[in-house]
Amino acid sequence: NQLVPVGAEGSADEDLLEDANFAIEQYLYVRGHRDANVTYVRALRDDKLTITFTIQQGRRHMVNVVAIDGHLAIATADLVQLLGVEAGDLFVQATLDAGVAAVRGAYRARGFSRAVVRASVTETVPSKGAGNQPVQVRIEITEGPRTFVGAVAFDGNTVFTDGQLLALMIIAPNRLYSEAEMASDRDRLELEYLNRGYEDVVVSLEAVLADSGTRADLRIGISEGVQVIVDHIIIVGNKRTSAA
Repeated sequence: NQLVPVGAEGSADEDLLEDANFAIEQYLYVRGHRDANVTYVRALRDDKLTITFTIQQGRRHMVNVVAIDGHLAIATADLVQLLGVEAGDLFVQATLDAGVAAVRGAYRARGFSRAVVRASVTETVPSKGAGNQPVQVRIEITEGPRTFVGAVAFDGNTVFTDGQLLALMIIAPNRLYSEAEMASDRDRLELEYLNRGYEDVVVSLEAVLADSGTRADLRIGISEGVQVIVDHIIIVGNKRTSAA
């Protein structure tokens, strides 16, 4: 009833049925049924609507091997923890996808701006009489060069000097390049302008890789806009009344 809330909703429109179809598939996916397939049909007879869901859940997939290759900068144990997939787990594609993104993010945070993380899943031969389908998960990592920040150039700033803006940032020349720190610095610069009354400020950051990806020169463009200053503050309705 929770997955197919037709009775609770008092409706059987297509959007609701498609949502129910999707919910059933997701329910099976997170329980290891990688190949699950769900369809439904509507049949109207004698003014009565019958909705039939056909569920092919397939075999439940279990992880029997996790192999990680190509890594040097991050220890295997740390990568396994980031990946969130271990031998003996139910195989869930969404969990693997999130783990791959976490591993990629860890490399980017360490300055590997060109790191590539690929996952492959292979079904292996189950043991005789086994009810589950074992799978092997292999993670291939191409770390690439480590990138350091080179020059940092500002354009369009008149309110603050280059030095004042750079002092507000985490990123600095010769520091490891990090996309996450770039995003954080952009927000930090915009907030500083907003606090000075520049409501329409826009800060854009661009990284230009050089020296075979080992250096990232940063270009920071600033459109300051117009400063808004409070001229008058008018308070209305401030009348006192006596208790009498």
